[in-house]
Amino acid sequence: MDAELVWKTWRRILREPELHESVLAGAIDGRAHGLSPEEARIAADYAAHSKMTRWAVETYRFRLERGALFALGTGAPLTLRLLESAGVDTREVARRYLRSVGYGDDGPHVYRSCAAFLDFLRRHPPSAPVRELVDTIALESTVVSLIRQLADAPESSWPARPSEGEPQPRRYVQSGTGRVVSTTHALASWLAQPELVAANTAAAEPEHFLVYVPSVDSDYDIAELSRTAKQLFDALASPRSFDEVRSSLPPDDDDEHDAALETFLSLGVVRAEMTS
Repeated sequence: MDAELVWKTWRRILREPELHESVLAGAIDGRAHGLSPEEARIAADYAAHSKMTRWAVETYRFRLERGALFALGTGAPLTLRLLESAGVDTREVARRYLRSVGYGDDGPHVYRSCAAFLDFLRRHPPSAPVRELVDTIALESTVVSLIRQLADAPESSWPARPSEGEPQPRRYVQSGTGRVVSTTHALASWLAQPELVAANTAAAEPEHFLVYVPSVDSDYDIAELSRTAKQLFDALASPRSFDEVRSSLPPDDDDEHDAALETFLSLGVVRAEMTS
């Protein structure tokens, strides 16, 4: 038999539930599964050793389940903790997710796997409602997306602070190293003390968070923002002078705007641009 064809057929048995069940039942209809005559003969050989085939498939899938939950816990620990505290069978959720992606194996690409898992949870939440789940998914999807975006970013993506005595810049703009997420529940206490997830529910109060990566060598961080600071950050999606930004925002918050801009510059999520 052709070794490559055997491998490809085996991969199909691993990843296609209907073909897998047919092999274990010893009732293989090659046409029904789109198998060539040679592939059908290979599948029949696996069916002839159904006990070992079952063990290999179940071992493979168990490893993928553990890998998917590891990825979720790495990139979205708050979401995983919330599901567990709500009594959700996370292994069953992992199985449903893996079936939806054909038992694909992302290998070492943990954040890619986490992003796909979070997207699945967004589209197919657990049958028992978990009230804060939409918010934790939104927040941690942003974390994972930003990490993936900046994984290969050059060091120049993080702006340097202007030195004292340099001409003052006239425009400011988001650097791309931070994003703002708004939630409908108060998650700040959970972020500070994750053990509280199992102890109480989050208040139904809106909050705003800045997800950012401080430098090319740093892990991500999350900072809570006021409504005014969020408005300022949103206003800097395109280059604008500070006077232009101020004129578009409530004048009563000018002092807070000044403080927020200084914070954004210090965190590197906003860069200063000189104009000619």
